[in-house]
Amino acid sequence: MRKYSLSLNARKSHVNDEGIDGFDWNENQPKWPLVRIMNVSFGVISVVVWVLILFRIFAASNSSFEEMVLLNDKASEWYPEEKQVLRIHSSTDDAENGVLVEYPVYLEKAENFQLTARVNRRVISPGNGKLGYTFILRENSGDGSAFYQVSYYKSQKKFNYTFFRLAFEGVDFNKENSYTLFIYQGEVLSENGSYSSAEADFRFVVYTPDTYCKTITCKEDIFVKN
Repeated sequence: MRKYSLSLNARKSHVNDEGIDGFDWNENQPKWPLVRIMNVSFGVISVVVWVLILFRIFAASNSSFEEMVLLNDKASEWYPEEKQVLRIHSSTDDAENGVLVEYPVYLEKAENFQLTARVNRRVISPGNGKLGYTFILRENSGDGSAFYQVSYYKSQKKFNYTFFRLAFEGVDFNKENSYTLFIYQGEVLSENGSYSSAEADFRFVVYTPDTYCKTITCKEDIFVKN
């Protein structure tokens, strides 16, 4: 008696075919062929790279803090009823030597110069003192140099960064002069009121007569009482 096959559409299996569960490879073939290993590795590496990029963006960004206009009792006499400030657009927005200087503004009625310094603590580690750093604003003019210490500030730590919103009072801003930020590790005191540029751990020219600046009207929620 003859036997008939019921597999009318049967075909010879290919050596690289997988089973239904994805693991029934032909015993003569490796479980993970080179092409599959390369595809999976590329996918994993891509995911890791994107996670690192997004993490750095998230860690390095703090826009609500960076764009703050910080008020003390004196500045509150005029602001935020007066909402116009001079916005200074420094020549670079790139982080240099572990510090990024952002959103410099000048409050004319209060003679108040402000900016945000984002400090990477791994690059410039904090030293002694309450802030861990000394921040000095130097004004250069034809008559010499004037140095301003921080009058008041607000700080916030985020991962490896510390954000400082710094306010320098008593600055009679002059568009013909230049203004430079010095940062020193730890607490640095000066007997004669002068500070060395060469000894600073960080220097950044915030404004020169060639720097673009513009008077802007701020939203009221930008002003924060210290």
